[in-house]
Amino acid sequence: MVMSDKLRRERASLRLVCACEECEHFVDDDKVCDLLYPTTPHRLAAFDVPDGTPIFFCKMFEAR
Repeated sequence: MVMSDKLRRERASLRLVCACEECEHFVDDDKVCDLLYPTTPHRLAAFDVPDGTPIFFCKMFEAR
Protein backbone atom coordinates (compact mmCIF):
# COMPACT_ATOMS: atom_id res chain seq x y z
CA MET A 1 0.00 0.00 0.00
CA VAL A 2 1.18 3.54 -0.62
CA MET A 3 0.41 6.72 1.25
CA SER A 4 -2.20 8.93 -0.35
CA ASP A 5 -4.43 11.83 0.55
CA LYS A 6 -7.38 9.43 0.47
CA LEU A 7 -5.74 7.17 3.06
CA ARG A 8 -4.97 10.17 5.30
CA ARG A 9 -8.62 11.27 5.14
CA GLU A 10 -9.84 7.72 5.87
CA ARG A 11 -7.44 7.35 8.80
CA ALA A 12 -8.80 10.59 10.27
CA SER A 13 -12.50 10.16 9.55
CA LEU A 14 -12.70 6.45 10.37
CA ARG A 15 -10.21 6.66 13.25
CA LEU A 16 -8.13 3.88 11.73
CA VAL A 17 -5.36 2.76 14.07
CA CYS A 18 -2.41 0.83 12.72
CA ALA A 19 0.81 2.26 14.17
CA CYS A 20 2.95 0.69 16.88
CA GLU A 21 2.10 3.42 19.36
CA GLU A 22 -1.58 2.45 18.98
CA CYS A 23 -0.93 -1.27 19.52
CA GLU A 24 -1.29 -3.38 22.65
CA HIS A 25 2.10 -5.01 21.98
CA PHE A 26 4.05 -1.73 21.94
CA VAL A 27 6.10 -1.16 25.10
CA ASP A 28 6.06 2.62 25.54
CA ASP A 29 8.97 2.82 27.97
CA ASP A 30 11.35 0.89 25.71
CA LYS A 31 9.79 1.83 22.33
CA VAL A 32 9.81 -1.83 21.26
CA CYS A 33 7.33 -4.54 20.37
CA ASP A 34 6.83 -7.18 23.05
CA LEU A 35 6.55 -9.77 20.24
CA LEU A 36 10.02 -8.68 19.03
CA TYR A 37 8.77 -7.40 15.67
CA PRO A 38 10.64 -4.41 14.22
CA THR A 39 8.85 -1.16 15.01
CA THR A 40 10.52 1.34 12.68
CA PRO A 41 8.34 0.62 9.61
CA HIS A 42 5.13 0.74 11.67
CA ARG A 43 5.60 3.76 13.95
CA LEU A 44 3.37 6.83 13.65
CA ALA A 45 6.19 8.73 11.92
CA ALA A 46 6.12 6.13 9.12
CA PHE A 47 2.67 7.42 8.15
CA ASP A 48 3.80 11.06 7.88
CA VAL A 49 5.34 10.63 4.44
CA PRO A 50 4.74 12.04 0.95
CA ASP A 51 2.10 10.56 -1.33
CA GLY A 52 3.26 7.47 -3.17
CA THR A 53 5.59 6.33 -0.39
CA PRO A 54 5.09 2.64 0.49
CA ILE A 55 3.70 2.06 3.97
CA PHE A 56 3.60 -1.17 5.92
CA PHE A 57 1.08 -2.60 8.35
CA CYS A 58 1.97 -5.07 11.08
CA LYS A 59 0.18 -8.41 10.84
CA MET A 60 0.11 -8.78 14.65
CA PHE A 61 -1.50 -5.40 15.43
CA GLU A 62 -3.98 -5.36 18.32
CA ALA A 63 -5.65 -2.05 19.22
CA ARG A 64 -5.25 -0.79 22.77
